[in-house]
Amino acid sequence: MMKQLLFRLAKSPGMGRLVGWSFRWCSWVLPVKKVYRTEKMLAFEHPRPAYADHIILSPRAAVSDLLALGEEKNRGYLPELWRTVETLAANRPEYRQGFTVAANGGKRQEVGQVHFHLFTGYSLVSKDPAAGQEGPVLFTDAAVCIRRHPSPEWAFHFVVQPASAAVGYDQTGVPAPMTEAYLQAIPKAISQLQDRYDLAEKGYSLVYRQSSNSQTALPIFHLIAGPKKAKPEQRQ
Repeated sequence: MMKQLLFRLAKSPGMGRLVGWSFRWCSWVLPVKKVYRTEKMLAFEHPRPAYADHIILSPRAAVSDLLALGEEKNRGYLPELWRTVETLAANRPEYRQGFTVAANGGKRQEVGQVHFHLFTGYSLVSKDPAAGQEGPVLFTDAAVCIRRHPSPEWAFHFVVQPASAAVGYDQTGVPAPMTEAYLQAIPKAISQLQDRYDLAEKGYSLVYRQSSNSQTALPIFHLIAGPKKAKPEQRQ
């Protein structure tokens, strides 16, 4: 009962800063099952899970939304979040066969505190961009590149990937692990597209899909917005 009440309160207008403050200073008293915690990040079981193995990851500070993670004062939260995902995926057997990470923005964001969903059993996207079939570039800078998805599954379906200048290589010629610069650049890159495609009004999600045989050293994200397209056989 208490979990459901707090969940409803968290979705109330103006409660975002209080949620972030609670995560920072009194997470130990929250009536949720914590599964991982660092100085910057808190992970806990979703109080009303929509998917299997559903965990919420959020900064332990008041950060309003995904775009705010690109602000200088919030630097470091996205890299820490990804380290948390990697730790959970490596140490919890339920994620070893694949998982999805997603954060909502605009109309899709129900709580005024940025948070990511980690879960299994369902994927918001099913097709990763095929090599050699990349869509046209919509935005690029020294760290990140956003393209149209070659096989879109949503009304607006973009690919968020490292720019070639951001990809380092080790001595064997294999791409090095993702740099912080790449992660930090993603919110700012999304903000460049927000007005052009009216993403906030449509509601959007940043999604990462990890399959059991994924070998990507530098993960590629999907940016999806608007309604999901019908399967080809369902279209009229």
